[in-house]
Amino acid sequence: MGATKINAEPSVLFADDFNRADAAALGEPWSVFAGSWGISGNTAKIIASPDYDQIAYVNLPGADKVSVKARVQMGASDASIIVRYNPDSRDNFYQWGKDGRLYKNVAGAWNALGSYNPPSGIEWAELEIVLNDANIDAYYNGLKVVSVTDTALIDNKCFGMRNGNGTSGVWDDFEIKAVAP
Repeated sequence: MGATKINAEPSVLFADDFNRADAAALGEPWSVFAGSWGISGNTAKIIASPDYDQIAYVNLPGADKVSVKARVQMGASDASIIVRYNPDSRDNFYQWGKDGRLYKNVAGAWNALGSYNPPSGIEWAELEIVLNDANIDAYYNGLKVVSVTDTALIDNKCFGMRNGNGTSGVWDDFEIKAVAP
């Protein structure tokens, strides 16, 4: 019997490169919990920076084992990706930020789960979180830098982008892939 090549590339469940005309909204299937989000220069951006957190997300029921990845622009923003977000409350999610910190927010209480000291002098960073049931691995520019196990938010199935109080973040190439079993 001959060898058979198996496609090891995980399937893409959702992707948005934001390469479309400038607009005052992200468009379907994005939902916005807070803030004013739009498209500018083929990137997702905060259009207005209110004095509260801004969250945009997509809902993927059944997405238990996934990789969530996006590029974020460095600078004066608090740009991050969020996973296992509960849209009924902005206070339940895991957050992996460009500052190299992985947090869990449950009912408004922030808990640091791990951190990494990112390199200085870069313009963009690729952030990725791999969720495999209770296992959470955080990657920074392709390098796995944090690995934890946590079950607090395992049932939440929304994934997206978050920006902190009063700053304007920039994101590109947002992607969610299935993780091979």
